[in-house]
Amino acid sequence: MTPQDPALLPVCVANASVVACPDDNKIFIFGGFEYSFGTGKLFNNVIIIDTVTFQVTRPRTAGGTPPSGRHAHSATYWKDGEIILFGGENGEMEENRCVRDLHIYNIRTHVWTRPRTHGRRPKKRGRHAACMSPDRTKLYFCGGLGDGGIDEFIFLADIFCLDLTTMTWSESRPFAARYDHFATVWNDKVWIFGGLTADMEKPAQPVWFDLRTCEIGTVDFLEPPKQPTWRKGDTPEYDEEDTRRSPALEKKPGRHMYVVAGSSVIDITARGPTKGVNYTAIRSFDMARLRWRTLADEDACEMFSEYEWMYAVASPTTADSICLLNSAKVEFQPVEFMTHLLPLDLRYFGAMLDRTGSVSNSENTILSKLPPESLAADLEALLESGEDADFVICTFPDDYDGTLGTGDYKAAATVEIKAHLLILQTRWPHFRRVMGSHMREYHRRQMHIPERYTIVHALMHYLYTGTLPNGIEISVVARVLILSNMYALPRLRDLCAMRMQNEFDVANAPTLWECARVAREPMLQLSAARFCLKHWGRVVRNSGFRGLAKEAMIALCAEIDLEGRVVHGRSWADVTRMDVDEDDAFTVANVDEVDEEDHEEAEDEDGEADAAEETGDGDDEDEDMEEEP
Repeated sequence: MTPQDPALLPVCVANASVVACPDDNKIFIFGGFEYSFGTGKLFNNVIIIDTVTFQVTRPRTAGGTPPSGRHAHSATYWKDGEIILFGGENGEMEENRCVRDLHIYNIRTHVWTRPRTHGRRPKKRGRHAACMSPDRTKLYFCGGLGDGGIDEFIFLADIFCLDLTTMTWSESRPFAARYDHFATVWNDKVWIFGGLTADMEKPAQPVWFDLRTCEIGTVDFLEPPKQPTWRKGDTPEYDEEDTRRSPALEKKPGRHMYVVAGSSVIDITARGPTKGVNYTAIRSFDMARLRWRTLADEDACEMFSEYEWMYAVASPTTADSICLLNSAKVEFQPVEFMTHLLPLDLRYFGAMLDRTGSVSNSENTILSKLPPESLAADLEALLESGEDADFVICTFPDDYDGTLGTGDYKAAATVEIKAHLLILQTRWPHFRRVMGSHMREYHRRQMHIPERYTIVHALMHYLYTGTLPNGIEISVVARVLILSNMYALPRLRDLCAMRMQNEFDVANAPTLWECARVAREPMLQLSAARFCLKHWGRVVRNSGFRGLAKEAMIALCAEIDLEGRVVHGRSWADVTRMDVDEDDAFTVANVDEVDEEDHEEAEDEDGEADAAEETGDGDDEDEDMEEEP
């Protein structure tokens, strides 16, 4: 998105709405005000960015009346190319005039419509948050600022809903007082992140509103070593690699942008408009496990440092990716423009969008009154019982030590799994091809898979139920990942990779890295390698590392970059606890200087030793030592 003619570039606007349209591979931008030149001019034009060709267009309105110029409004993608806009502020400069009108724009036909709604309309507001229900039948709005007179605002602390099937407004309910925040719906709750309170504070805790009980709750993350508490239910878990606190508790200056990724909310912190502020990071909050996780710290986000990034949206084109839009000056132009669109692959940072549907609550909401589905459970019971089985899968026993040759199946394959030909042919493309070729397995009604029983049984469980067995060990999941690659089962590969991504520890990380390498999962391999290198001292002392083949050990060591080095001596924790004289005291801040001094001393000692050898003094010392009893 870097055309030479500035007239083709979109002007960088603040408080605009930027929405991803996944059905059309486009990004929709509307409204906002120009801030770089200080005019505060309001816009009401539409800008569309094609994320396949990276072409920028300003389509003309084909029908209807566009909304007035505004900023601080909300825009939400609905369905079939339709985007719903609500509220905002349409006063220029210091005039604060909020509105509450509702508009729908069709990105395919470029037609504006203003639907007729029923019920009591909500208060006028801007800088609020909006989010769509998973079944796309309800649109929720919460918080924001309302008109309170000239140059004054009213802080709104409510939540209300628009039923999109009947276009009826609901009554408002009390909720948290926030503005400039982010909202999403998950597990029958509306969650809000970030923003500001009436006291201009940046709250640290996510807050939720229960759509079934109308209860309000929050997640408190206390200082270590205390445990974080969950006010309305389960206790949140710790991630061993986390800071064990909410990122907002140690918030640094910067612009926070939020994107939903499955059951997680991604927090991208980029350089803000304040001069000299360059702090960048990517973190995620898992709403299912109630914990923060740092995906990339400041050192890993150098790509952000060049520009001031204004907006972030989920990529409408590529799974597991988000897109950032920047603000930059163009030569001989008085205003700033959006000159670059940066796609970020979340898998590179150790996060993945949930492509399995396991965390989506839309079906649970719609079918909550129906009996639970039992097809998977019935097929699992059929596999376990072996009733009416007409095919046999032969495996190695779990205590198999791998000493037998690959051709000596009769001596090792002592465990059988009774299966059903019709299910395997329907669910397993590789098996269907083998049977279609009338090979030995077809005539014998028997197939040998050279893996241990537990691993092959997990593969059969997936073919019957579409899921991994409950309580399966992570080492077994890693071996199943290899089978999924070998037998071309992409959904099973995704299930295994997502499970392994969050299960690294010093004992299993080398094994998971090796399995990811064999299965050709580069992003998972990279994440495991980063974990190993970060905890290298403990990893190399563990049986998981020592159990690797020599070639695998060398390959893991080669994961470190060319400038990497191992710091000798005590760990930083031991250094900071040392008892030292006052003159020799140092802090963690200058520990690199101490390390350099130690390095220089070591070089001096090596130089003295070399000089001693040249003069022969070293030989005399050795002779004296031999004469001592």
